[in-house]
Amino acid sequence: MDDQNFMENFKAKDIYSFINYHIKDLVNVRNKLDEKMLNQLEKFWDKYSYENYLNRDEYKALRIAKVQVVNAEKGLNNKFVKETITGGIGYDEPCPTRYPRLLSGLMMRIHEEFEYYQIHVNKFMFYDHIARTSYALEKKHKNLTKHDMCKEVLSEQIKLLTVWKQDFANGMYFERFNDINKENKTLYLPMVKIVTMNAC
Repeated sequence: MDDQNFMENFKAKDIYSFINYHIKDLVNVRNKLDEKMLNQLEKFWDKYSYENYLNRDEYKALRIAKVQVVNAEKGLNNKFVKETITGGIGYDEPCPTRYPRLLSGLMMRIHEEFEYYQIHVNKFMFYDHIARTSYALEKKHKNLTKHDMCKEVLSEQIKLLTVWKQDFANGMYFERFNDINKENKTLYLPMVKIVTMNAC
């Protein structure tokens, strides 16, 4: 059984566990952000791009799930950057950043745990969220640091995953009732005394 077929058999509780672990992993990365880690993330991308011949275009970096990281070191008003933001890059959503190597490495690091359950969620929304966060940061901050960029991207992804986690928590609740019905079991709920305002 390949990984794709294996993942298709996951139940809500399985995906909930993966998302929960992913959130903890991203929180851990965010808490450990320092100069050493920032350099490691950049080198992570440098190695990958060199091995896959992706380092030949000064304006483009990582491309994943219809999102293309775009080099915005020269600003959002740079002709190429401006054209990609307004017109897109083919079918891809542009992800402008003044730190293309770093953001590419960070996205690859984020993907490490995401790939275990990505077929059960909207992976395009996941990476589009990063693109939107990065664009917002570029517009808002004139002196955006590498540390702050990574911290904000991680924080926004953690927020998104937390919403998804709650969705699958609800799914677990309904799966439980489905299992009970299939096995002809009876679920006994505790008696709750309800006191209305009129009864007081």
